[in-house]
Amino acid sequence: MQLMTSSYTTDISHDGRTYTVTIPDLELGRCERCGEMVLPGAASERITATFRQQLGYLTPEQVREKRKSLGLTQKELAKLIGSADAALSRLETGTQIQSRAMDRLLRLFFAFDNVRRALADEKNLARLGLEVQAEAGMQIVPQNEAKKTGDDDSSSSSWVNRVREYFPHVPDAEAAVSRARAFQIAPGVN
Repeated sequence: MQLMTSSYTTDISHDGRTYTVTIPDLELGRCERCGEMVLPGAASERITATFRQQLGYLTPEQVREKRKSLGLTQKELAKLIGSADAALSRLETGTQIQSRAMDRLLRLFFAFDNVRRALADEKNLARLGLEVQAEAGMQIVPQNEAKKTGDDDSSSSSWVNRVREYFPHVPDAEAAVSRARAFQIAPGVN
């Protein structure tokens, strides 16, 4: 097998969507007899890492580091977030890329103590989420209701700025805000 560096593009189906990943300088193998391209293990790992970065998901190292910083074992974290031990292990070793929902759950779990406490409360977990509770001074309002209260699209720029600040991995904040306009968090709406 002859090694060569080449631009490589592939489509990856993940989490119900298809994504195109391009790596401009991937080291590939080429069979000297038939000319077929072969992906060495390092190339596959780089494709996976590039794809995870393109999605903006937590890396295996970040998941492991955050879990350890909370003093949790893989088994304990898996139980708290409702995952199988083996699935969490695959996330931490990089052999599996988490779903968008799992990435968001992990981010919430790592970022907010109240989320960790709520998920650890086995007694009340079955009732969790049956009632919607908004932050003080904040109410979740469907867009058509927000229009009635006087909110308008002029506040879109502040939402775009919030997306850029809190979700820097989102490549197009304007599009994300546009898609999220069906429901918005409107400060002070009663």
